[in-house]
Amino acid sequence: WTGPPQVRHLLTVMEGEDGNFGICYVDPSTSCFHLGQFVDDSSRSQLGLLLCHADPVELIHARHPPRAGANLHPHTRAAIQVHCKLHPRGGPVVRAARRSDPA
Repeated sequence: WTGPPQVRHLLTVMEGEDGNFGICYVDPSTSCFHLGQFVDDSSRSQLGLLLCHADPVELIHARHPPRAGANLHPHTRAAIQVHCKLHPRGGPVVRAARRSDPA
């Protein structure tokens, strides 16, 4: 017996100013969406905890055209990289998605 199947979450992160984060992660095994928001410190400890808890296979963040080249704060990128290095699977696939402007 290999144990229960691993749940494969999809995590979306929206990073705002001053360490504000909006998140949504999907549990496809139950079709549940989990929404939340939090303010994190400069070491991104809450984001790191979320990455460990949700264990996403894919992480999507917004690409901000006005801030070209600065899609994620360097502290946020570092927290994701640390999670990927510590993870036995190599961590989530990280993708940037262009946010559509409302019509």
